[in-house]
Amino acid sequence: MIKQFFISGLVCLLMSAGCQVGGPNRQSKKDIPNPFAFPKDYSRTELELFVELDTILKQWQDALTSGLVKEQERIAGQLKDKVNKHFNLVGNTIKSDDRELKLIATGAIGFSGKKEAVPFLLSALTDESELIRTNALLGIGFLGDKETPVTLLVKLLTDESDGVRGAAAFAISGVLEFGKPRGTTESLIKALDDTDASVRNEVVRALAICKDPFAVEPLIKKGLSDENDLIVINTAVALGAIKDTRAIEPLINLLQKENPTLKEASLSALKYITGADYGDDILKWQEWWNKSKQEPRLGGDK
Repeated sequence: MIKQFFISGLVCLLMSAGCQVGGPNRQSKKDIPNPFAFPKDYSRTELELFVELDTILKQWQDALTSGLVKEQERIAGQLKDKVNKHFNLVGNTIKSDDRELKLIATGAIGFSGKKEAVPFLLSALTDESELIRTNALLGIGFLGDKETPVTLLVKLLTDESDGVRGAAAFAISGVLEFGKPRGTTESLIKALDDTDASVRNEVVRALAICKDPFAVEPLIKKGLSDENDLIVINTAVALGAIKDTRAIEPLINLLQKENPTLKEASLSALKYITGADYGDDILKWQEWWNKSKQEPRLGGDK
């Protein structure tokens, strides 16, 4: 199997209420003022739950950005337990009118691991708040339920918010099965022209999961020429995953690059597509390809 280098920066966008500039501070229980300052439909105990969820979400973000994988997993497990214990409350809050609690709920429920969370998150995709839309999309991506409808996810690839567009591609990646694009390929290809690099990166990752040969030429033309090295790396991985011989020559050319991760990704893709292995010796690869591309097994399936 081709080595996976996929890197997503979007999960760092997951918003907790404490991230909002100018928003009320609900970072600790002691800071909760008189309950009458909060929505009347919530008890003090319920509000304390959301304060705690908000704090744990922030801890998860910090562990993620610090690269603390084990700590990140521990905190994710803590979130899962906490959300599932109060699943109906958290889910129903997504349909509430309280913006701050809704933001926390959409950020937390994706950690539940329950497909029952999907309808709640789908209902938030039309919210006027881009932060809530982003959290809902990231939650859908985390859950990865393969029965999730993709129509609205695809539509949000053209949202006015960079964060929402990238999160939409992230969500599409999460809900698709490998090799089953469900009609998303064309929209994802258009999104390769997005002005935001983090969005383009997520789009490349989604196209790799689609494994649609229709995406090969756009990935070669746009992905491999991107100014962002991470996108080029993920494009090499995506081309390897699609396993189309049109990618062989462009991947060989990438072996000239100085970036060691890019070279490794290109070599891994080449070995997966061709079954050959000449290391990073570009001359041997070129010699092999010049001889082999006339063979129907390798060069004739364009």
